[in-house]
Amino acid sequence: MQDNLTTKILSKIPSQQELEGIFIFVNDLTLRTNITIAFRYIYFQIALKEELKLRGPLNYSLNKGIILYSASITERFIKIKKTKKLKSIF
Repeated sequence: MQDNLTTKILSKIPSQQELEGIFIFVNDLTLRTNITIAFRYIYFQIALKEELKLRGPLNYSLNKGIILYSASITERFIKIKKTKKLKSIF
């Protein structure tokens, strides 16, 4: 049985299906799934920070994780856009 804190945190994280619907423009199913998992992890980290009201090194570590995951998703979207643009040229 889950405790109250776990339930609160999990309630703030959108489902896999909800987020995959947002990323429907990503044609590669594996990539879409991986991006969605990374995005859900970002939601988890934010919810954890909010619920536990972390300060100091723990807070900084979560911030770093959020930034890294966000950057990797952004980088992937830029790669997708560049690839589509190159394909349209040729």
